[in-house]
Amino acid sequence: MDDLSQALDKLISLQEINLRFQNCKGISDSGIVQLSQSLNNFVNLQCLILQFDYCNEIKYDGINAICQAVKNMVPLNRFLFYLRGNSKLTQKQMDYLMQILSSLPNLRNIRSCFSVQIAKVASF
Repeated sequence: MDDLSQALDKLISLQEINLRFQNCKGISDSGIVQLSQSLNNFVNLQCLILQFDYCNEIKYDGINAICQAVKNMVPLNRFLFYLRGNSKLTQKQMDYLMQILSSLPNLRNIRSCFSVQIAKVASF
């Protein structure tokens, strides 16, 4: 993810980003946090497509980082987010992501696919 983040840092004027990862055993929360930090620099981004199919090391910190990055993308009007086959996410994380997305003023097209087994979390 370091190389990808460095490349993205040089392309901050892009208006559309489409990233697809599949069966990524090497992508964890720390990589997603790095990616999200790079995405924060895209002030003109209008379309963001992120696909993480069967990337099972993405957990709370990764989802939270994506939420925070997307939250700051005011011009974003299209967001497609796929998390198929991830068994380590909770319903609370999915609800938080949906809350962030519903607050974006320009977002007109949203598509998400969460073909996941929601992990059970003990409540205290």
